[in-house]
Amino acid sequence: MLSAAQKQIALRAAREAVLRRLQLIEAEPPDTTEEKLLERCGVFVSLHSGEELRGCIGVIEPTAPLIATIATCAVSAATTDNRFPPVTLAEMPSIRFEISVLGPPVSIQGPDEVEIGRDGVIVTLGGRTALMLPQVAEHEGWGASDLLSAVCRKAGLPPAAWQEAATRLEKFTAEVFGEEG
Repeated sequence: MLSAAQKQIALRAAREAVLRRLQLIEAEPPDTTEEKLLERCGVFVSLHSGEELRGCIGVIEPTAPLIATIATCAVSAATTDNRFPPVTLAEMPSIRFEISVLGPPVSIQGPDEVEIGRDGVIVTLGGRTALMLPQVAEHEGWGASDLLSAVCRKAGLPPAAWQEAATRLEKFTAEVFGEEG
């Protein structure tokens, strides 16, 4: 668990990284001595404009400290999420950042092992993988089977692919925090 101060450092690093990119200023690696922010763990950064998603990019298996991964994912969410046009500098005052720090994935057999609102899921089959964060199912009003079907569709698989023996199902928890707005 991150402290309130560590969460603020992380959110500031995300916003500053995007602002620097949009202003075409060379990125500086975020600086911190906070041990928790130097650990390596999966993270997703979501950008919202009002109630609408404006970008979301993350990594399951990081190769850098958390604070650096947050900055990198924030820039990617703002500039390379192919579902949305790139965020503009003019939009930045209305963009709200949300960070999901992922716990380690755990193998599961099916929907009865998923708790909506607590667990996110990862589905892998035939070289295709997709992830849904814990807050998505709750926001959409889905049950566990709905969540697994949705993550299969996201991976480009048939909705019932989660029921196939060859499909790898995993769940994870996430510490989710964001800017007020």
